[in-house]
Order: sequence, then structure tokens, then C-alpha cells
Amino acid sequence: MTDISALENIHKRGLFGDHQEKNENELISVAEAKHLQIIQIVHYKKSTLQIASLNLDNLKFPEATMLVNSNKDTRILWSGPSNWLLVSTKKDILSSVQKICDDKNFAVTDLSHSRAIIRSEEHTSELQSRETI
Repeated sequence: MTDISALENIHKRGLFGDHQEKNENELISVAEAKHLQIIQIVHYKKSTLQIASLNLDNLKFPEATMLVNSNKDTRILWSGPSNWLLVSTKKDILSSVQKICDDKNFAVTDLSHSRAIIRSEEHTSELQSRETI
């Protein structure tokens, strides 16, 4: 099976906006970051399991507003009370999540085929990049 992008029929390549008479280094580039696993994890209110005891890919689940814990392959983003978004380059991360986050305490949803991650880069003297989900 091949990967199908959520932006397959929407994203158009080319130059748009005020790009005439500008150096290529002054332009912003926008592209989809592909081959990522995107998983939503929700901790049930009635669960007695302590989030602080969980460790996934050597990362703790952030428990404060708008925090992110990350390593080379995986990011865990706090997206609301008892709600996280996990983004990873590891293809088998879903099975790891399901082992740690059982059905009694968590709702785990694979969003990989319904969401896209957009990478925007502005070329300045220092390369800056930002990803948006």
C-alpha cells in the first residue's frame, strides 16, 4: 500500500504571491512533511492510572499547558487536559502506544491518514523552520 497524503488533491506546487524581483533566499517555502505517524491519546477521566508513571520512547507525557517533549524520532504535544498528540517517524510507534496505553485507561486514535503536517521555512541569514499540524 502506498502512502496517500491528506493534501493529495489540494496542494499545488509553484510560486505564489509577491515573488517577482525577489531573490530565492527571501522567499518562504511550504511543503508537507511526509511519512509521519500522528496519534491522538486521551486519558479517561475515570482512570486511576497516573500519567507521570508513563514513559513512551524515553519520553514523559507533558502535563502542563502547551508543553512538548521530544527526541530525535518522536514528539508528544500537550493538546488539552488529559489529551496529547504524538508525532513520530517510527512506523511501529502505534503498537508501542497501544502496549503502554491500554483500552481501560486511554482512547488511542491513529490520525496519520486524516491529518497533514506542513513545514514552512523562511530563508534568512539563519535558517528558521516551523511545523504546523
